[in-house]
Amino acid sequence: MEKRLSGWKRELWRAHGLIAGLFARSEICARSLSYLQGLLSNCERKNGGQLAEWMGEGFPYAVQHLLNRARWDADQVRDRIRSYALEELSSAEAVLIVDETGFLKKGSHSAGVKRQYSGTAGRIENSQVGVFLCYGSDKGATLVDHELHIPQEWIAGRWSFKRDLLQMTHGNHKSVQVACSLKHLVMIGKVVVLVQQQLVR
Repeated sequence: MEKRLSGWKRELWRAHGLIAGLFARSEICARSLSYLQGLLSNCERKNGGQLAEWMGEGFPYAVQHLLNRARWDADQVRDRIRSYALEELSSAEAVLIVDETGFLKKGSHSAGVKRQYSGTAGRIENSQVGVFLCYGSDKGATLVDHELHIPQEWIAGRWSFKRDLLQMTHGNHKSVQVACSLKHLVMIGKVVVLVQQQLVR
């Protein structure tokens, strides 16, 4: 077990080394590694407060700053980690899997929130919907991209201020809308895109 844990730690350092240069300041880079270790830890809840405590930070501000205000490019981080994952999991029989997940919300100010069907709840609830792209092979599976579904209400005329804020276009079906905007949806070996039946109606 100790040997396995050592291997995981070594691979985490290797993966983080691919993105380390994307952080403008060294302390933010170090905090990002600590944050990743926290996500992989046995920390009971992975919220800002609990992770900050696990990381040895006095207040949640450090984690909030890393995620909300620190200078780093999330798209470049995703792209580099995706390249690392595909290098490790690449297979001629691999598939891409599109799926959506609901995030229940109480308020109305989170981007894209509305009363809509949530698979998480199994009914119509006030929620956000995220669409995720997973790469799977006989070597393992990993998430490689994601987008937040933006309901038409958020981009219609009476919500123009939200439309301008989001600067996004919309389609007729949320999963198709988002899946079509996912970057780098390309053939990797003999990749097959698995699409749920509802997406091709």
